[in-house]
Amino acid sequence: MAEFFVTTEMAENKHDQLINSGGVFNLFQDFINVQKYSPGEETDLAQYIEDNLIQFFSVKEVITPNHPAKAKIAGFDVLIPPLHLWPWVMLVLSIGDLMRELIDSPIKLRNVYRPMSYNELVATSELDSDHPNACSGDFDFKSSGDRRKAEQLVRSLANENPQLEISLGMGARTLHIGIMSPKGSRSWFYKSYPDKKIKL
Repeated sequence: MAEFFVTTEMAENKHDQLINSGGVFNLFQDFINVQKYSPGEETDLAQYIEDNLIQFFSVKEVITPNHPAKAKIAGFDVLIPPLHLWPWVMLVLSIGDLMRELIDSPIKLRNVYRPMSYNELVATSELDSDHPNACSGDFDFKSSGDRRKAEQLVRSLANENPQLEISLGMGARTLHIGIMSPKGSRSWFYKSYPDKKIKL
């Protein structure tokens, strides 16, 4: 079974867009050059996160399965994305940092990478969706007010920077935020969201 949709070649073809998107978050252009890190290594992913000055989210949050028993069924104790997908992870963590700075309150990062064999045990999304390609995060907030502030920030970023191709799933206290997903920009609501009239 294929675990992800975006291949190394597809990622290389996105380098210009990745650099452009990284500029929104003041990332070093070098953040797309991941070859100096070792694939599959937690310590290297931790170093990559540190090298790119992420403040509020740790490697443990990125790689820990939300459903560890189901991840284990699929053969995973931790969920380290393929090396060529790390730049997408960096964009997701960067938007997480912006939200955290804005609301000045803890945010839980619940899901980033879900290889397809694990993803199919916990979701109905397909191979070209956000989580199997490590291009999204599920962020949980302490209050609906925090979520509203963060959602406004994400909407502004999406409107001002179409190259980010943001995908936004909205709940009462949660946001699914994808960047440069294979499925492109889109939005949806979870059942808990109080007002389903406004679209991205």
